[in-house]
Amino acid sequence: MENDTAATEKKIWNYLMRELGNAYGVAGLMGNLYAESGLRSDNLENSAERRLGYNDASYTEAVDAETYDNFINDHAGYGLAQWTYWSRKRDLLIHAKKCGKSIGDCEMQLGYLMKELRAYFGKDVAILSEAGSVKEASDAILLNFERPADQSEANCARRAELGRVYYNKYATVAEPDEPEQPEEPEQPEEPQPTPIGTIYTVQVGDTLSGIGARYGVDWCELAKLNNIENPNLIRVGQKIEIPGAAPEPEEPDEPEEPEEPEEVKYTVVKGDSLWGIAKKFYGKGWKFPIIMQANGMKVPAIYPGDVLTIPEE
Repeated sequence: MENDTAATEKKIWNYLMRELGNAYGVAGLMGNLYAESGLRSDNLENSAERRLGYNDASYTEAVDAETYDNFINDHAGYGLAQWTYWSRKRDLLIHAKKCGKSIGDCEMQLGYLMKELRAYFGKDVAILSEAGSVKEASDAILLNFERPADQSEANCARRAELGRVYYNKYATVAEPDEPEQPEEPEQPEEPQPTPIGTIYTVQVGDTLSGIGARYGVDWCELAKLNNIENPNLIRVGQKIEIPGAAPEPEEPDEPEEPEEPEEVKYTVVKGDSLWGIAKKFYGKGWKFPIIMQANGMKVPAIYPGDVLTIPEE
């Protein structure tokens, strides 16, 4: 277990160093994550285990299998950052599904964490990349991102000290050089198809020079190829061979106007959930935000008798 913990720590450190490029920022962030979850990406909040009747592993498996459909609204802290608020858990779940990963996957959660940090801090995420001490970075995370109930100076100091453990452990260890990537071989040029000729039928008003200009061929070449002694004497209906010219493209058919999809309405009955309705219509419960957006919903709350518009995906 100790080796697994060390491997996870190192994995998280390396990932965040690639993203932030500053050991102080990474250490400050990791100290806060440790305080929240022990750096366990499948960690279900202890009080929620008793309330929901799940442990870390069974909860993760049930969410992955979609046999548990209240992940978003159960107010249970989960994962590296102990995500609890419904919209953050919703976005975490959607991110996991799009990545094709388990909800408890560590690297998936780190990717989502960075998305959240950039969304919360915006340009100020540079605080983590430019912090001059573990304490500076740790305070920024504690007070502006995690925002626990205890924001006292004593708690700030405790979390910064946790961060210093990781700084002392990893910041002074030289990373092995990454192997150079071999140069990609030059791709051979695509062979060009040999031009084929075509036959042009003379129309009213045509001249040999005009036909040549149309196909990018000198009229003298046309005259020679077609045994025309007098270029001023061509007649309507006469066939002219055009060397190396592609046939004129046919006019594309007018695209058919797509039929407007019929609007589907669904009336909520007792026992329904947005997750269950989305699973019924889309085959995946985690796609319920499509229904929320179509109905202008800000929170995922529905009641018997509500009539929902069910849009196409």
